[in-house]
Order: sequence, then C-alpha cells, then structure tokens
Amino acid sequence: MKRIWTKEEEELLIKVYPIKTIEELCEIFPDKTEKQINKKAKNLKLRKNKLFIKEYRIKKSLEARKDLWSDEELKILQKHYPNGGVYEVQKFLPHKSYDSIRRKANKLGITIDENSSQWDLINHEHLEDNPFVWKFTFRKKVVR
Repeated sequence: MKRIWTKEEEELLIKVYPIKTIEELCEIFPDKTEKQINKKAKNLKLRKNKLFIKEYRIKKSLEARKDLWSDEELKILQKHYPNGGVYEVQKFLPHKSYDSIRRKANKLGITIDENSSQWDLINHEHLEDNPFVWKFTFRKKVVR
C-alpha cells in the first residue's frame, strides 16, 4: 500500500470525505486502506457532513429493518392470513417470523375468517370434578 499522500490526493480527500462512505472512499483511493484514509482525514481535521450522516443512518436502518414488507409479500399476507393464519402465511414467506406476520396482520386489520377454520366444534362440556376444566371435542372439516 502506498503510504505517502500526494497534494492532489489530499485535495480530493478534502473535497469528497464529508459526503462519501468509507467504502466509496476506498474505491476513489484504491491504493489506500480504510485506516490510512481515516487517519489522513483525522490529521486534516475533516468531518462528515451532518446531512450526509443523517441520510446515511436512515438508509442503513431501513436496510437493516426486518419488518419491511414488499407489495408482493403484503398480497400473500392478505390472501392467506384470513384462511390459515400465521402458519399458512409462513408456507409462502418462510423468512418472516411468527411475530412479524402476526404484528403486520394486526396492524393492517387483517383477521382470521372464523368460517375458514379447519375444525368444527362438536361438543363442549364442563368437567364436574374440576370447575376450571372444560372438555372440547372437535372434528376436522371436510373440504368439498
């Protein structure tokens, strides 16, 4: 790696450092390391532009957010959540977590259609020996 900075390189660094990421600076100065670039910027008392920092942080946080949903994913959620809930949606979107799907459906007001349940309640009875226990009997719906 080249250690000595030319006057032209210093002038270019002064011009672009405030508005470029370290990755972009490494492309501009391919013969310098990140450490060399940052050290030279520090020696020249260079600072990043405040607006640049704000925009960069917003961009990075949006990239990092896992709860961002594409239009296609939202269509899948709207189509499958009412019929099968979270587990049905996860068949089509395995990279989305249970909580992420549930929260997004709640936020959008998408509810499970009670008529689309796969089970019918046949009977329910209260057990006499324990007042806090109920016995429910279900039958799997026959899909026609």
